[in-house]
Amino acid sequence: MELDLTPNLPNKVYGGDYYAWCPNEILMLREGNIAAAKLALRNNGFVLPRYSDSAKVAYVLQGIIYIYIYIYNQIVDFSVFVYDFMHVYFCI
Repeated sequence: MELDLTPNLPNKVYGGDYYAWCPNEILMLREGNIAAAKLALRNNGFVLPRYSDSAKVAYVLQGIIYIYIYIYNQIVDFSVFVYDFMHVYFCI
């Protein structure tokens, strides 16, 4: 079976800040059983919490990120300052 490896543009949702690639639309993602998304925040942007039962990997290219994780009735605060072009990876 041949896979279509031509680049596809993502669908824009949530006001043009969140791009999503869905496995239903791209055969290569369906074969790998994965999906992809890109979040592009404006300066001082805000993202509401998102819940999922799947493993995720996120990275920050530039800016300040604040992560609050709620675990067993405790709030854990992770604050990371990220310099220009420095990659920081989070496994969530």
